[in-house]
Amino acid sequence: MNIIFQPMFWLSLLLTAVMLTSTGALIAYAVVPKPPTYHRTTYFEFALPPGWVCVREGTETVCRPDIPPPHDAVIIFTAKIRNESDNLAAYKDHVSKPKKRTERDGKEHDSEVVRYGEQAIGEYHWIDALHLGSEIANYYTRYLATTTAQLGVLITFSAHKSKLDERTKEFKACVESLRIYQSPSRYN
Repeated sequence: MNIIFQPMFWLSLLLTAVMLTSTGALIAYAVVPKPPTYHRTTYFEFALPPGWVCVREGTETVCRPDIPPPHDAVIIFTAKIRNESDNLAAYKDHVSKPKKRTERDGKEHDSEVVRYGEQAIGEYHWIDALHLGSEIANYYTRYLATTTAQLGVLITFSAHKSKLDERTKEFKACVESLRIYQSPSRYN
């Protein structure tokens, strides 16, 4: 009898195809990373760390892990129409000095400036600084600031000092994915 007319042949062929397809799908699911979730605003977009959400709070976009507080990290993005004080020299002057932080009990503390300087990210020149205790006690905060032809842009990445190494990797991916929808300023 011809094999094409054997019901067992078709059943085994079907089962083999299903098994190979299922195995391939499981391997792909395990090996291929999930694409990042992007947060987009009128002025910029960036990839969020896995499990993070962003909320617009006034003129700022605040991003946190999607878990109940307290949070060990936060990212804050803001962009505003430039004025005369929005230039790289002013930004560098601002982040190169310790910042005052007032605690709930009214006591003032100065942050520790860990580093500051400039770096190119994409088409933009950014002022880049790292402080300890500038926004929240025991948190490192990285400040990135730049200008476009029309905007002043500031991004802060804050992480508790016990989670800095872990969060720095996530923050780096955010920075690498950052796209600003305007031309860089030629005048800084």
